[in-house]
Amino acid sequence: MHTATAGQPAIGCPDEDPSHFVPETRRWAGCVWELPALEHERAAWVRHMFVPDTPDLDGYLADTRQEGPVGR
Repeated sequence: MHTATAGQPAIGCPDEDPSHFVPETRRWAGCVWELPALEHERAAWVRHMFVPDTPDLDGYLADTRQEGPVGR
């Protein structure tokens, strides 16, 4: 699996530009408590960047997960 990251200097990105992706070579282990946030990010990326005819980066960046319990 190949991954990339953007806009997060704390995890090795060269800048805070959310459109400047760099390859991520470290192996990461997640936590079950992170899954709702990861699922939201993936769905938001698909919804705003892959589905429309023209990618909507501003829409993606403005998309937030609804507060409250997950999975109900």
